[in-house]
Amino acid sequence: MTTAAKPAETGSPDPIGPGDLKSLRRRLLVPTLVLSGSLMAVVSSLGAPLIPTLAQADGVSLSTGEWILTITLLTGALATPVMGRLADGPRQRAVILVALVAVVAGCALSAVSSGFTVLIIGRALQGVGLGLLPVAMAIARRNLPPEQARRTIATLSVTTAIGAGLGYPVTGLIAQFLGFRAAYWFGAITVTGALVLAALVLPPRSAGTSRRFDVVGAALLSLAVIGVSVVLSEGGTWGWASARSLGVIAASVVVLAAWIPFELRSADPLVDLRQVRDRSVLTADASGFLISIAMYLLLPVIVEFVQIPRSAGYGFTASLVVSGLVLIPLSAASFVATRFLVVYERRFGSRTMIPLGSLVFAVAAMFFAVEHLALWEAFATVAVCGLGLGFTTGAMPGFIVRAVAQSETGSAMGFYQVVRSIGLTVGSALSAAVLMAHTRPGQALPDVGGFEVALVIAAALCVATAVVSFVLPGRAPTPARRPHRGRGGGSRSAGEERGRAGRRRPGRGREAAAAGTAGGSTVSKSDATTAHSAAPRAGRSRNAAASKDVLLQAARALFGERGYEGTTIREIGERAGVDAALIARYFGSKADLYIAAVMAEDAEGRPGAYEGLEQMADVALTQADRRGPGPILQAIVRSDTSAEIRAAARNLLEPRLAAPLAARMTAQGVDRPQLRAEVAVSALFGISLGRSLGWFDEIRSVPRDELVALIVDALGAITGDGPER
Repeated sequence: MTTAAKPAETGSPDPIGPGDLKSLRRRLLVPTLVLSGSLMAVVSSLGAPLIPTLAQADGVSLSTGEWILTITLLTGALATPVMGRLADGPRQRAVILVALVAVVAGCALSAVSSGFTVLIIGRALQGVGLGLLPVAMAIARRNLPPEQARRTIATLSVTTAIGAGLGYPVTGLIAQFLGFRAAYWFGAITVTGALVLAALVLPPRSAGTSRRFDVVGAALLSLAVIGVSVVLSEGGTWGWASARSLGVIAASVVVLAAWIPFELRSADPLVDLRQVRDRSVLTADASGFLISIAMYLLLPVIVEFVQIPRSAGYGFTASLVVSGLVLIPLSAASFVATRFLVVYERRFGSRTMIPLGSLVFAVAAMFFAVEHLALWEAFATVAVCGLGLGFTTGAMPGFIVRAVAQSETGSAMGFYQVVRSIGLTVGSALSAAVLMAHTRPGQALPDVGGFEVALVIAAALCVATAVVSFVLPGRAPTPARRPHRGRGGGSRSAGEERGRAGRRRPGRGREAAAAGTAGGSTVSKSDATTAHSAAPRAGRSRNAAASKDVLLQAARALFGERGYEGTTIREIGERAGVDAALIARYFGSKADLYIAAVMAEDAEGRPGAYEGLEQMADVALTQADRRGPGPILQAIVRSDTSAEIRAAARNLLEPRLAAPLAARMTAQGVDRPQLRAEVAVSALFGISLGRSLGWFDEIRSVPRDELVALIVDALGAITGDGPER
């Protein structure tokens, strides 16, 4: 998000202010967040390459050994929504530190484990770290300038791919030369370093507010996720149509069916499912799920393919180390792709970002499905795949961040990560099922056709992701046409007139008119020229006013929905259906446009003078019911609003609400009228905001007239009015 206004302060006791460019903590914030996220991905990958070695060392079957990876993903899926909700409160630093401590303990426990059970417990603790991403994204959004926050969130979103690309070869090298226990000691040491860095760098307290934790919602979601994950992991062994598999799936569906309405009714839900109604959030969640399935249909399949002995008729007989090195281009390409996201969005918009990355991913999958005769083809495929993943997974969080309030970032990103985690599990189970279906009885290795089918399915899923991500956002509404009488008598929209006006040169079209007669009257050359040019100038003026009006109305709607920092100039232009560059022409800057929106709200429906509390409460609740928190209320209550914007809103608010109340109390001889007026207005604001955001069920659902009467009764004691009904 770009803005001409000065970024807001974070509101924390020791903020990492965007203007404090020389602060060491400020400079280390982004590296600390990215390092923590990448290390969590590396630690989670410490299971997959070691499954055969650990299964043999602990004397368990290979299918049982798969739980070394499954338990980590499962714990991460459970921890992510909980940590995401906690990240929206004031203790973001504490959430990260506790998670890092759990990961260090898990790595140490796995390193010293003497049996498979202890190892599984250690891997479960390591999975807690997978919930760090939504917390890190919430910290970035709250403490960094908008442009830097967008880049950081995009980078954090691809740390899964970056960590996997680094984790596999590192794990292979350490395990091959030092043993598997050394791999876990490596994880413990590196994560301890990240823990110390986080303790020193992260702001001690954020500006969020504490809210009641949704214990019941967390328990229900956990049961549903556990059921789905267990079936996806064990379905191949149990049989997908077995009574056990179907029973667990049915139970999970029932629990999920109970969880959804519970969350919708909850005042402080673990996951605000109403956010999914927003097309941007739904686009990110749906696309993330599909691309995650494709990701685990491609990457593990390629790693396994290159290790197949050439004697099988395919494969490259690669060692564990070489197969891990295949994934390094994934890390590099994913990171490089995120560096171009902001530039691409400025030039082409956000709508094509996910479709483009998905199609690049599909090309990579189809390439290796057709051409797999040389090892370099595996490296090239993974590199191209990394570019696609960087564009898709790097862009998806931006869709969510632009659509939700800052105070809901952690929760929304937590749910997104859960959806992606389930997608990864589905992809892993699907790839195993495909390869198993192409393994002949008595053979240890699948036919090459199994790998090809898995890659084709991955490509098809990527194409589906491209379609879904392009269709779901919908089309931006276009402004109503205003008639313009131009040559030929036709009418042009504001956009068409703007395009024509931009191509005109001063004085163009003012040809000399020949003198003629009409009813015996002579028309002079100057009169003809004036008549010829006045109509286009008037038409241009009317269409300029139309463009300015639709921009202002779009800005009022978006600022009211998302606040100042949550809205971009490009989105305002898309909502209005005109070129966003006109904002600079008509308003000057985003900050000036916000002030214009505030002033327009102040002028709309404003009575000449409020008669008293009843009228004031009725107007406030009517506006809140009609469009939710408007720009004025957003500017006053949001912590990310700049001082300039907040001052403009306050300057309009004082004469509109507080001053009439104070004047009335002064006339009645009430003591301290200004203080009483400000207390009454603050209370009215809180009630209006609570009704708009659904904080309390009764306030949200009670008829407006009844609520107005209660407000008048309550605030009358403050203002000295008493009941006015």
